[in-house]
Amino acid sequence: MKIATSNDAKIKEFNRFGLNVVAEKGLDLKEVQSSSSLTVAAYKAIEAGEGVMVEDTVLEINGTEIVDIRYQMQHLKDCINNTARWIVTLAVVDGNAVKLSKGIINGTIRESDDHGKPDVFGFDAVFHPDGGEGLSLHQLEQANRKDDFSARKLAVIDFLQEPVELDLELFPKWEGEYQK
Repeated sequence: MKIATSNDAKIKEFNRFGLNVVAEKGLDLKEVQSSSSLTVAAYKAIEAGEGVMVEDTVLEINGTEIVDIRYQMQHLKDCINNTARWIVTLAVVDGNAVKLSKGIINGTIRESDDHGKPDVFGFDAVFHPDGGEGLSLHQLEQANRKDDFSARKLAVIDFLQEPVELDLELFPKWEGEYQK
């Protein structure tokens, strides 16, 4: 299966989790502005085309999904000690349906001296998953334990076992705004 990403580390993760994928590079997919990660992922999959999987990553803080998290990273310092959920949604168009799966990891946003360092990806330095012994995703990665707390892994398992299938007719041409 093809996946729309140029991130080699993600490709390795997907393959390690049992989803054999190859990169479909060069796709610059627009992301619809929606409060629903499922809606964002479905429209990305439709734009990517049949048979090309997409991923949408969301950080939910105090019950509010931040669907454009990559543009909101600077605001995480205002969310210290807030409850959070790392949500990964996978989507792919298959015939007349969009297959969707989701993985969720609960945790807390904590201060970190690692935030912003070049070897730290996204919110990994400040997201501390429940059950992670007080370690951030970045620290768990360094200890080779991040897979045990991976929303991406849970989304892959969900996709392989029982994805939700929604009829393409539920997704008319998008007329709304797009993320930055």
